[in-house]
Amino acid sequence: MNLRSSLVLVALLLPLLAGRPPVAAQQPDGVTVRDVQQRDTDGDGQPDVTIIDCSFATERDRVLVYDLGNDMQAASDWRSATDFTNDAWVFDAGADGTAELIIRFSTNDQQQIAELFDDRTSDGMVEYTASPSFAIRESLFATVQVRAVDGWWEQAEWVNYNLDISTDGPVRTMFSWSDYIQILSNHNGTPDFTIQVRDPDRDGRPDYQWVDIAEGLALSSSDNVVRTSLMVNPADDEPPVRGAIFWPYLGSDSSYTKDYGISPPPISIDWERAVINHVGEFVGSRFNDAAWFVYSLERITPAELTSANFEAPFGFYDLARDDDGFPELQVRVEVTEPYFFEGFPHWTQVVRYSWDQHNTQNWDYKLDLVGSHEVASTVALPFADATMVPYADLPAWVTGREWGLINFAATEQPYWTSEGIYEDLVPVLATRSQYVTGQINRLPASDYSTIPAGM
Repeated sequence: MNLRSSLVLVALLLPLLAGRPPVAAQQPDGVTVRDVQQRDTDGDGQPDVTIIDCSFATERDRVLVYDLGNDMQAASDWRSATDFTNDAWVFDAGADGTAELIIRFSTNDQQQIAELFDDRTSDGMVEYTASPSFAIRESLFATVQVRAVDGWWEQAEWVNYNLDISTDGPVRTMFSWSDYIQILSNHNGTPDFTIQVRDPDRDGRPDYQWVDIAEGLALSSSDNVVRTSLMVNPADDEPPVRGAIFWPYLGSDSSYTKDYGISPPPISIDWERAVINHVGEFVGSRFNDAAWFVYSLERITPAELTSANFEAPFGFYDLARDDDGFPELQVRVEVTEPYFFEGFPHWTQVVRYSWDQHNTQNWDYKLDLVGSHEVASTVALPFADATMVPYADLPAWVTGREWGLINFAATEQPYWTSEGIYEDLVPVLATRSQYVTGQINRLPASDYSTIPAGM
């Protein structure tokens, strides 16, 4: 199945959605502007600096916008006085004269470029000089770089989500952040991660997000860390961003993953520490009734056909066809390579299949399944192909096969998580391995002693 085609298709279990209108660009509701002043620093009669008295992190903050393109307009409205082209935006949380973040905007061959500089010396500020000319002294290298073909807005009406992003240094860019923290301290101008966000129909709603670890990052082939992740919204219904601070992708105080029904700005700043917390989800991995993602330990590249492993895929489905944003079916497939189970030379699938029987936002039942099945289907992902079960086929693929280990669970009290029913009914991996490989033919009763009350 081709992902580029599936983005405009609706799976059998998804609602029959009408075409959704484009999302109009929102006002930056993460900031309150109180006053705008301008200065002419070189005496040519044109403003060179716009000072915005505002509140985005404390009760009193300040943003200084330096003109780097000799095109700043005289105006009392920040929207007319400034732009995100050939300007440097200096964010001063607390208005104490120190910078906590600097964004340098530029253009190159029809591309708009934003370079984000945060504190790299652990002194709580980003060093720069404004005279005789503007210069960033903190580092030669941006911590985050964002590139947009055709600008930051589509037709000046809605936000552009066709972006190429790179990060350099300790910035969270994947869900499994703790796996990388020790190897991301080197801030050297070489990207550690690349992020590609795409909105093929240009309606202001991103459709998919691809995150890839740099090939040269210091990882052993035996390190069990996610190297490629992909988030997809097949219904094309990502909520509009709320809480932006001037630039539509910039915010603070958000988590890496989205929650139900909201889209915080994905680039989140810790203003107290003057660091970029994360480049989070443009496309939600969970928290929606039509979504799927892949977290693959094997790096997926265009150079070769890759068998995606670990969570590949993890899908959520609108079984009730009510389009309420809460899934009624969740299917997680954990794909393990040959010999993951000792002495078992085959690919193995471990499935968590949870559903909300009565559409009450409560997971009622779950199947835990373990088996070994041939997966021959190739899914054309945005930037490479991978061997995996297509999202649209996954529920039927699971229910239409025999499984070597089956456990059924029913909840007896309200239960809800973003990923179905978590409790593993066979938590002892060694025992599960022996059962799957045929070394034992009965699971010991003690393996079920950890089942919690109410299940």
